[in-house]
Amino acid sequence: MENGVYYPVMWLVIGALVVGVLVITTMLNIYHLRVGGSDLVRLQGAQQLAFLKRVRWVLWLLITILTALGVGAWLWDRKRQEDAMAAYRARLIPTYDSKKMWEAPDPFLAETDEEAELIAYGRNLIAHTQDYFGEKGILRPGSING
Repeated sequence: MENGVYYPVMWLVIGALVVGVLVITTMLNIYHLRVGGSDLVRLQGAQQLAFLKRVRWVLWLLITILTALGVGAWLWDRKRQEDAMAAYRARLIPTYDSKKMWEAPDPFLAETDEEAELIAYGRNLIAHTQDYFGEKGILRPGSING
């Protein structure tokens, strides 16, 4: 599933099967129009009619199976990617060591967090406090030490 080709090809195959079902349904409708009320023609084409109905049923079955498998594969692949991202994020979170100075977590953690917007706001607020409250602050000039 890694190469990105599987899903488009699968949906193209399903689309082709749907087109096949539409063609067979159209052929069945044409047959019914041509036969009209003629019993002789209906008897002559009974085998072809039964064959087309079986083919249509098989195509619908294939479409259903492929769609179910495709959606299942997509959900499985998505879950696998989410698990891989969670494991990667877990490796980036620094572990506590009392003998070591504090170090900031990897910035990638903030970008991939569910609260990324709030984290960016808080980081901006801390990094630019002097712009808001400093000697020449926008909100309260001179309210804190320079």
